[in-house]
Amino acid sequence: MITDNIKNYQRYMKTNLNIEIALSYLYDVLNKDAFEEGVFEINDEVKAVHIVGDLKEANKIKYEVHKKYMDIHAVFEGTECFGYLIEDENHDYNYDTDKDIAFIDVDETEEVITLRKNSFCAVWPFEFHKPLILKTGETTKTVKKIIMKVKL
Repeated sequence: MITDNIKNYQRYMKTNLNIEIALSYLYDVLNKDAFEEGVFEINDEVKAVHIVGDLKEANKIKYEVHKKYMDIHAVFEGTECFGYLIEDENHDYNYDTDKDIAFIDVDETEEVITLRKNSFCAVWPFEFHKPLILKTGETTKTVKKIIMKVKL
């Protein structure tokens, strides 16, 4: 997983063409004043999902994992905590090939980062992640964010 501020997006431009497209898109959108919800197809392998997400306590959210797509989560407005685990052989799950997603419910201690406006985290395939966690003490229960789905 990579976490950074979108102002540093050029650091990752030689990684992969689809990652370059996704990060350039995020840089442009995060530097605008207006936020529009919806799904936006950038090309056949990159799409942007703009949501106003409801934040929940960590124990009420399942981990998710993907095999074909990287997720890049970026905050447009608000604060979100984001949990993650690295997949290992101890996690059994039913993978939905069509949707490229599986969910697991584990009680393991997770690592948590905080995403704020203009910050992002890139989650590689096979990395378990738990988005939309409510930060302890935070009163705002939603976050405006963009999730880039990037085929690798």
